[in-house]
This record gives sequence, structure tokens and C-alpha cells, in this order.
Amino acid sequence: MSVDNKVEEYEVLKSSPHGEYEHRETIVADEGAARRQTIARIVQLAWLVCSILEALLGLRFILKLIAANPASPFAQFIYAFTNLFMWPFAGVTTSPQAGRMILETPVLIAMLAYAFLAWVLVSAISILLSRTGARNVTVYERRRE
Repeated sequence: MSVDNKVEEYEVLKSSPHGEYEHRETIVADEGAARRQTIARIVQLAWLVCSILEALLGLRFILKLIAANPASPFAQFIYAFTNLFMWPFAGVTTSPQAGRMILETPVLIAMLAYAFLAWVLVSAISILLSRTGARNVTVYERRRE
């Protein structure tokens, strides 16, 4: 075990009043489990943020595709919020139009790029911060005759 992983080990011994039955447990508690749980929460948070961004970009794509009224407060909010995330992808490809309907292909590229970026981030967090450790419980029972 590494120096950072503190391990607590103790043994519990129980026997019946007359000594005919004995129950012994050896418990090894790895405090690294709390660290792994924290890392798991960070990973979950990263996926949550990515999912929210993906959903907003997906809404933007659909609103443009169905020619939603850009003056509506909802559409304005979606466009304003996602413009920041669309900036790196401006001009990557053209966006075909038919009337007011727009097939905004840079949004699809942005969604792929942000999903890949989130995957890389989560993988890096898992690789860099994870440590090995375990919790072992050994149970020993013996009936005395």
C-alpha cells in the first residue's frame, strides 16, 4: 500500500456464554475508498456538465432546424448561451439554408468535440487520481464440542 492509503485493521471475536461457539471477524478498512468515492463524484460532475452542454447545443441545432423565432426569450437564451461554445467552430463548414430553416452543421461538430473533450478529461482524472486499495473481511467460525 502507498503511504497515503491509511489502512485500519481490527479483529472482533465473539463467543457464546458457555464457549461452545466462536465467531471471529478480521476487518480491514481502506481509507482510500473515500478518496475513490470523491473521484467518482468528480467524474459524475464532469459528465453532468458535459451532458448539459450537449443538451443545450442539441436544442440550438433543433431550434435552427425548425426555424424557431429568434426573438422568443427561450431561443434568445439558448443562442446567447451556446454562442460562447460555438465560437471555436465558427466557419468550419457551411450551414445549408432553406428559407429560415438552417442545418447548422458546426453544432454537430461542436457536440462531437465537446463529448470527446469530456471523455479525455474524465479519463485523465481517473488515471491520475485513482489509487488501488481494497477492503477485506475474513470471517472465521468454529463450533466447539
